[in-house]
Amino acid sequence: MGRSRPLRPLLCLCALLLAATAASVQSTRADDAEKIVDPVILEQAWQGAKTMFYDPTYRGVDWDSVLDRYRARAKDAVTQRELHGVVTDMLGELKASHTELITPKYMQRFLIDGPKRIGVPQFGMTLTRLKEGFFVSRILPGSSSDAGGVRRGDRLVSINGRPPNPAQLLGVPYESGLGGPRSYLIPCEKTTQVKVEFERTPTPLGRYRVKLQAHGWNETAAGLYSQRVIKRDGLRLGYVRIYHLLGYDPVFMTHEFIRTHPRLDGMIVDLRGRGGAPEAAAKLISYFDRSRVAPPAPPGSSPNQTRRARRAPSGAYFSKPCVALMDHGTRSVKELIAFEWRRRRIGALVGQRTRGAFLGVEFPGGLRRLSDNSFLMVPSIDMRPVAGGVDIEGEGIEPDVYVEDELRYANGRDPILDAGANTLRLAILASKRRKGAWH
Repeated sequence: MGRSRPLRPLLCLCALLLAATAASVQSTRADDAEKIVDPVILEQAWQGAKTMFYDPTYRGVDWDSVLDRYRARAKDAVTQRELHGVVTDMLGELKASHTELITPKYMQRFLIDGPKRIGVPQFGMTLTRLKEGFFVSRILPGSSSDAGGVRRGDRLVSINGRPPNPAQLLGVPYESGLGGPRSYLIPCEKTTQVKVEFERTPTPLGRYRVKLQAHGWNETAAGLYSQRVIKRDGLRLGYVRIYHLLGYDPVFMTHEFIRTHPRLDGMIVDLRGRGGAPEAAAKLISYFDRSRVAPPAPPGSSPNQTRRARRAPSGAYFSKPCVALMDHGTRSVKELIAFEWRRRRIGALVGQRTRGAFLGVEFPGGLRRLSDNSFLMVPSIDMRPVAGGVDIEGEGIEPDVYVEDELRYANGRDPILDAGANTLRLAILASKRRKGAWH
C-alpha cells in the first residue's frame, strides 16, 4: 500500500457502530429478551449474510443448504439467548471475521454509548471462559475492579454466592468462525453492587472476596489512565495503551503524552484490543514513521501554498526506538497498524499472532437490525488491496518476538509488556552504540 493512499473502508465493528446513531437502537431488557423466542431471526440472519457477504462464493460454503441444517435447532431453542447461539453457530460456517450477532444491550451500552462518554456503568473487568472456569482476562485501569485489587488471571468462583453461569453473564460479541474462547462481562446497572469471590492460586488459601460497585468508565479513560514512564537501567520508556481507535481521542492522547515527556528514550505502543477507524490508524502510524515525507503541493497551487507545503513537517514525530505489543486479541485495523509497523521498519512487534480479523464492514450495507432488535454484522469488503495483496484474514500477523502468556493464575503478570520493555531497552542500547553515544 502506498503511503499516500487514504485508508477509507471501515475495518471493524467498532468503527462501523460509531456511525450508527443511538436513536436507531431500542433498548431491550435482558429479562424480557429471554422470554421472547422468535425463530424467524435465523432466516433473517441467513438472508442478511446471503445478500451482504463480500465473497459471492461464501468462502466455499454451500450457503443455501446451511439454513436447512440449523432450522431444527432454532425451533428447539427455549430462550432467545439459546436462539442467538444457534444463529452465531450458523454464521460461524462462513469462517469469517466481522460476522456476528450483537444483542441490543451490548450494542447500546458498549459500542454506541461506551466510546462517547464515561457514564457507562461497568466493573471494568472482562472474563474469558476456559476449560477450568472463568478467568479475568482484562482489567481496565481506574475501574472499580482495578481499585478492588482484582488481577488478571484470577479465577471467578462466585457472584453473590452463586457459581458463575454464562446464561447470567453478558456475552461479548463472538466470531465463532475464528474459534477461540469466548469472553463475558458481569452485567450491571448504575447502582449495582456485587460480592464476588476469586481464586488467585488453585488452593483454599488463594481465595479472596471483594465487593465491587459499578461506576461510569470506558476504554478511552482507561487508556489515558494507563499511560506511564517505565524506568529500566537508567532509561525512560514511555508506555501508551490503545484500547481502540474508534476516533482520534486515543491518537491525540498519545501525541500529548509524547509532547509532555520530551526526555523519553523510547516508546512502547500497546495494540492489544479491538480496532477502529483506518484514518485514526494512519494518523497514529505517522507519529512513528521515520520514512514519512511531506506531501507536495497540489497542481495549480499559488507560490505561497507551494512554500507552505515545502515547510510542512516530515519524518516521525517520535523518531527514537519503538516497539509495538500485540496478542491474539489484536484485530482489524490494529492488524493494519502492525502490518505497516513492520513494512515501514518502525520497530519490533512483540507478543503473539494477531486475531486475523481483517475484513471490511461498510455502513449501512454491512449492518442489519433484526426483528428482535439484535444486530447482524456481515463483512462486505475484501481488505487485501489495503495490505498490498497480503491476506491477513484468518492468518493474522506473526510477532518478531514471540511471548508465551498463560492466563490461568497469572497473578497480574504481563509477560508481553515485560518482553516489550526488554526488547525496547536492547534497541535503545543498540541505537546508542551506532550513534557513538558511549564514552
